Amino acid sequence: MRTCVYLECANRSNADVSCADGSQANDSPEGRPGCCGEQTAAINDYDCGFGSKDADIWISVGVDGEACVDYALEYEF
Repeated sequence: MRTCVYLECANRSNADVSCADGSQANDSPEGRPGCCGEQTAAINDYDCGFGSKDADIWISVGVDGEACVDYALEYEF
């Protein structure tokens, strides 16, 4: 399962995103910065300008192609 987490700063500035180990930088189809990985994804740190952390978060889980796969999703902020 490919898992991704993306964010959009409340002030609409471009966030500076740092991915945790095991995750790679990736932009969403809408251009939001984030991190993706197999089985897990994590943003290590981000900055919305002047130290702001006010952001909306999107989480995506999927596989390439068609598949019926059981999965569990846990998150923390």
